[in-house]
Amino acid sequence: MNSQTNSQPRCFRIVRFFSPSQNRRSRTIKSGLTEAEAQAHCARPDTRERGVYFDGYDYMKGCKP
Repeated sequence: MNSQTNSQPRCFRIVRFFSPSQNRRSRTIKSGLTEAEAQAHCARPDTRERGVYFDGYDYMKGCKP
């Protein structure tokens, strides 16, 4: 990354990813978060269930918090 990219605020979303055995598509469950907020959400134990789902985060292009 260049220094210009680092200085610009970035926006993230929380995506719930399901195990293939669940036969469900991934879906956005929160958006408009800072990276720190997204990381804090995904670190919580209630954002995953082994073999069922987990929450991850993704950069939202063109969004500013």
